[in-house]
Amino acid sequence: MNTQKAKDRLHELNLKSLEFAKFEIATERVDYPLTDSVENARYEIYCLLWFNFISEIFESDEIANPNDIFNVGEVIIQHEKWWKTDPENQSYAEDFKAFIEGELSK
Repeated sequence: MNTQKAKDRLHELNLKSLEFAKFEIATERVDYPLTDSVENARYEIYCLLWFNFISEIFESDEIANPNDIFNVGEVIIQHEKWWKTDPENQSYAEDFKAFIEGELSK
């Protein structure tokens, strides 16, 4: 993924975030899992969109650090509980998981 493609995808994700804003999941820390199953599923999709995007940038040979594109910590801090409790997140690469943990500990 090159820098321009990453910036274009970031723009798309920011627009997508507006759809989720009514659930306030884009602006505050979330107590995951949510009690409403539909809202919970939407929240999981929202998180996957962001974390998969960050992972794709992280794995890119053309971009040294996802923070070169946007402030990763600012996006993911709100979703720390999802990151730490969803067992599916263990399938990410070890170096990516270490990167995310580093961002969360800042």
